[in-house]
This record gives sequence, C-alpha cells and structure tokens, in this order.
Amino acid sequence: MNYFKNIFRLLICFSIIYYLPRFLIEILGPKNPWTSFFYMYSLGGLVFLIGLNIILKSKACNLNLKSDQIWLRATILGFFYFLSLHGIWIYFSLNTSSAL
Repeated sequence: MNYFKNIFRLLICFSIIYYLPRFLIEILGPKNPWTSFFYMYSLGGLVFLIGLNIILKSKACNLNLKSDQIWLRATILGFFYFLSLHGIWIYFSLNTSSAL
C-alpha cells in the first residue's frame, strides 16, 4: 500500500511540474516576466515546503532548541525576502520609464 502511495505522490509531482508552466503561459503569455516569477516561486515554494516537511518529520530540526527555531525562521523569512525582492524588482522594471 505504501508503494502505491509513493507512486501516486510522484505522479502528482510530475503532473505539477508538467502542467504548471503550460497553465501559466496560457494565462500570462510566454513573454510576460511574471510568468517565470510565478513559475519559480510556486514550484520552488512547493519544493521548499516539501523540504521543510521532511526536515520537521525526521526531527532534524528540534524546535525545542532556540538555535533551531532561529534557523527555521531565518530560512522561511529568507524565502519570502527573495520572493518579495524579486517581485519588487520586476514591478519597478515594468513600471519605470527609461531615462535613455
């Protein structure tokens, strides 16, 4: 039973990897800079959450230790920091007129 559960999870992961870029291109278009942004941070966020889940379930991160709590927060805040920095960068590049 566990074998089929793992196969089902792999099929879901592969289908997300296959269909997500096609869905985003259909909605936003292939030349829209937001397409790659949403693809990177949705698929990357999914991988990030799966990694955090593995870390927490395997008890590699002991949330009773203050240092592990700090590193877990730093990791999560770092992901959202780069997401927002990248989003702001794209936003300003699209909405700022060129001085040239």
